[in-house]
Amino acid sequence: MTKRVWVAISGVRYADGEREDVEMAAAGEYFEKDGISYVRYDEDEGTDTVRSMIKLRPDCMEIVKKGAVNTTMIFQQGKNTLASYMTPAGELFMEIRTGRLEVYKDNGTLEAETEYSLMINGQHVSDNRIAVRVSAAG
Repeated sequence: MTKRVWVAISGVRYADGEREDVEMAAAGEYFEKDGISYVRYDEDEGTDTVRSMIKLRPDCMEIVKKGAVNTTMIFQQGKNTLASYMTPAGELFMEIRTGRLEVYKDNGTLEAETEYSLMINGQHVSDNRIAVRVSAAG
């Protein structure tokens, strides 16, 4: 059964001694299948829309984006994963080094938080934190 939800995502990126905060919120849909929680929502990327999906398990968060940008980013605590990030300007190949991942599910609210380092072409680009909160639409 698909439920209407509110998706709030906040992030912090540390690069070159600078801190960049990002926040977004959107209406979305939530459903579960085979023990995996799925959250779908749309993001505006300039003049284009990006269809986004977050797949959550207790040990893994996967973010899939399709549209103006295309990527699948996988976060697993203590693991390094590879990702391709396709933009209109070209493709980037990234390595994601996840240090911490926590997934909580309680009283109709789903939350996930991860801390990771991003490498491009073997070079450290940034340290990051993403927090996702999914709650019933009001």
